[in-house]
Amino acid sequence: MDDESDVCFVLERVLGENGFVVDVYEDPFSHFKQTQFVESFVHPWLGVDVTDLSNFVVVNHHYGVVVQDVDPDGPAAKIGIEGLEPNLSSINDPFIVHDIITAINGPPMKNSGDFYNYIHNKSVGDKVVLTTMHDGVTRNFTATLGEMPSPF
Repeated sequence: MDDESDVCFVLERVLGENGFVVDVYEDPFSHFKQTQFVESFVHPWLGVDVTDLSNFVVVNHHYGVVVQDVDPDGPAAKIGIEGLEPNLSSINDPFIVHDIITAINGPPMKNSGDFYNYIHNKSVGDKVVLTTMHDGVTRNFTATLGEMPSPF
């Protein structure tokens, strides 16, 4: 579809992975279906991957989400949130858990679904207060949500 004289029929406009809008179209001569990128949506982003606390043996904590990984360019890294670290001194507990996010703006985070739903219902530029357990100490951070980077 590089030439303006090309003829095609847009069959549908769909929301693809990561919030990208894609047109699905068909060449009327070959009936070959193709997709074309149309636009993208801006998604709020903290720059962390989290998992449920129940996946780890963590003493003295009953709710929250474990920070697995922190993007070094993300908002969480800028405020000092840390992800998992390999624990080379223990076979039974292969990771050292540094940060457990226990609440965002007050409401407790019970699982990773709570966390991702909360973040995705915010906007880029919103400030959020994260309550964390960092190496056993409760801390509060204020972070400004960034824009999720494009996968392209």
